Amino acid sequence: MKNRMNVAIAILLALLMLLASACGTDVPDTTEPDLTDPNVTDPTDTDPTDTDPADTDPTDTESDTSKEKEPVTAKENGLILEILKPASGREYGSFYVYVQTSDPSGQYYVKYNFAYEYNDARTNYAGNTTTNISNYRIKSAQLVKVSAVGETAVTSTKIYEVLQQGEISLAIRQEKVDTAILAPGATLKDGLSGDFIGGYHGDERIESVSLTADGDPIDLKGKTAQVIVCTTLAFNQVTTLYKWGTSTAESFGVPAATHSQSFSIDTHGVRNRQSVEWLCGDFHTRSSATFLQMFTMMRQSGGRVITDILESFDENGKSLGKETVDTALTANKAYLKNTRLRAVEYGSETSGVSAVAGFRIVEGAAVDAAYVSARASQKDNKLYVSFKSEKNGRTPALGEVWTVDLFYTIDYIKPEA
Repeated sequence: MKNRMNVAIAILLALLMLLASACGTDVPDTTEPDLTDPNVTDPTDTDPTDTDPADTDPTDTESDTSKEKEPVTAKENGLILEILKPASGREYGSFYVYVQTSDPSGQYYVKYNFAYEYNDARTNYAGNTTTNISNYRIKSAQLVKVSAVGETAVTSTKIYEVLQQGEISLAIRQEKVDTAILAPGATLKDGLSGDFIGGYHGDERIESVSLTADGDPIDLKGKTAQVIVCTTLAFNQVTTLYKWGTSTAESFGVPAATHSQSFSIDTHGVRNRQSVEWLCGDFHTRSSATFLQMFTMMRQSGGRVITDILESFDENGKSLGKETVDTALTANKAYLKNTRLRAVEYGSETSGVSAVAGFRIVEGAAVDAAYVSARASQKDNKLYVSFKSEKNGRTPALGEVWTVDLFYTIDYIKPEA
């Protein structure tokens, strides 16, 4: 395909970078045969309003009223950090990370939205409501053309929405729930918790957070917006995950796990060491619904197909299969189901957009399901990888730690006219 990266090399380089930053010893791959349902659809983001709200105006711009500078060139730093001041009543501000693409003009960037989400409602137990939450997550990403970099804002034009707004880090659902600990009003759904926990699904609260640009600390509580041009970013967040249905007006709920994320970002892409330390020994995770790796890569944006060719790879960069997605589908459809899957390449013959998303197990976990769900209403091809305990199956032990290194990169080279 045009502008197609050498995926095997890209994946191996990403895995080598993850290895270089790894702590401890690799856990052997002990995954089971493929257990995924051939009719699997979309187990997490079922909210029909969770579509593509930013994908309506391909000329969408962001004005910059501050002093403007010339755009960063391809030979310079490669990253732009745009920090927003906290919204009214919020402790932390959201921020954008612009990662330069391979286009020779040096003006095209992937803009990742690190959104700080806060909702202190604790007695709304309905699914997909993002309540009982104080947490950063990558909420979306756009391919943009940067025209100017100011001191407090970046002027850019959106070309495509490239990541849909659903969760991409963690979403875990519980079964065999102890009803004795449920709060009044929390009702099980078919014997399961009424929703997942984590990120978009709520029941997650910040314990600590930090951001550095080229090693310099950044104040996420600052009262003014600012823009920083840099070569590397590090973002670290530690949160507590709480059991669904246990929060009340007086309490965040019953702790389930400590969730740690360590992001490292440069022009090679985004890497995230993600760990879950279990704070209880009775959380029975649901099969094929314990996600520590997701990726909401858009299939269509602005009325155009941007990724419809998928290829999966194992831990050695060997292809496991290649499929073309039906862009006219009206119901969700699963592709590339295989528990040996460790990375997926996304591409197109015409759009100039390509991407790779994958992971490496560091300790404690084993894969129990892996596939890409081509979702009809959201217009994305969402990667899902579900895990279980390597030693204890569906019920991790108290104090058990799962660590997974995630990586993803989105690239663009403007097609010739």
